[in-house]
Amino acid sequence: MKHKLKHFIWKCLHDVLPVNEPIKRRTVKVRTNAGRTANKAIHEWSEYKEVSIGEDKTEENGEKQVAKSSRWHPPPQGFIKLNSDAVLEQKERRIGWGVVARREDGEIVGAWAGGERRDENPTVEEALAIRKAVIKAKQSGWNEDVIQSDCKQMVDKLKDMNAEDSVTGTILIDILKLSQGFDECCFSFVKRDGN
Repeated sequence: MKHKLKHFIWKCLHDVLPVNEPIKRRTVKVRTNAGRTANKAIHEWSEYKEVSIGEDKTEENGEKQVAKSSRWHPPPQGFIKLNSDAVLEQKERRIGWGVVARREDGEIVGAWAGGERRDENPTVEEALAIRKAVIKAKQSGWNEDVIQSDCKQMVDKLKDMNAEDSVTGTILIDILKLSQGFDECCFSFVKRDGN
């Protein structure tokens, strides 16, 4: 094999070819919501490890009290829980999405995030984040899933199998069709703090 070919293959494998994407990455500092979403996933995982599942115990007047919490709760045994969320920065016209997948013991088995520049409807972005969660579960081969979102409107529509919405109808139909391929798949709402 010629030296030039070996050198070219080495550059390809080490992502140092001077093509558009590596050049942009090296020269232009891009701000995305992906890092923020990944940090949120890590923060939630560490919170889960620090507290008992589902309760916050506080002392008030010398008595232990259990406060209602919206922290992460584990899925049933054998299930994977996928928490999805979307973020919009309307001033900069940017969106970001994130999905975190965990087993019943709280261990993160997958985390994905992305972002792009566009001006969109928050409800549409939440629906797209739920769709990403369903796609990631399907790609990972997880057949028993709980998909959680902090967008009650979308979760209610999915639970009722109601895709009659002029803005998100097509996305909801896609989510429902994709979820039919699982042994079990349910959608649930969780407050923002628990997502």
